[in-house]
Amino acid sequence: MRIIERSGKLAVRLVDLRNQALLAFRGIEFYDISLELRVKAKFLPYRPRKKIKVATVAGYEEELECPGLAQFSVGGKAVQLEPVLETPGNTKFFFMFKDSTNGNETYGGGRYLYSDLPSEGHVTLNFNQAHNPYCAYNGFSTCQIPPLQNWLRIPIRAGEMKYRESK
Repeated sequence: MRIIERSGKLAVRLVDLRNQALLAFRGIEFYDISLELRVKAKFLPYRPRKKIKVATVAGYEEELECPGLAQFSVGGKAVQLEPVLETPGNTKFFFMFKDSTNGNETYGGGRYLYSDLPSEGHVTLNFNQAHNPYCAYNGFSTCQIPPLQNWLRIPIRAGEMKYRESK
């Protein structure tokens, strides 16, 4: 049992180690490592930093700090993503994104990626480390939904693939 906090509200998260889904779990599939999807993005800071509203699958919104914009290209296409800071003073950027593989090859609700903070005006995004949110595995999670500005119209074939039981 764990106590979690979401948008200032407390909840209890229970784990049943005898649950049939857990007992039947056979692992997670990943794309092959792609060096092309480890990208150096130009980071353009927002001054002042802005706040963005992020919806959750639980039906509420969270307001998170967005420090700037990461611009990069994949397969010759220019794209951009806005990271957020999960908590003030965080030492990692948190990127929530969707791409054209969602629903078929990857989880339909998008994927998550963490990166180090910028150095010399750039941030490295290693999409080989992209992972599914908890709601890809169960219906009781309070996952954040990638904001519309982070919906990419290109495929990101790196990182975690769709769990066979998720949508």
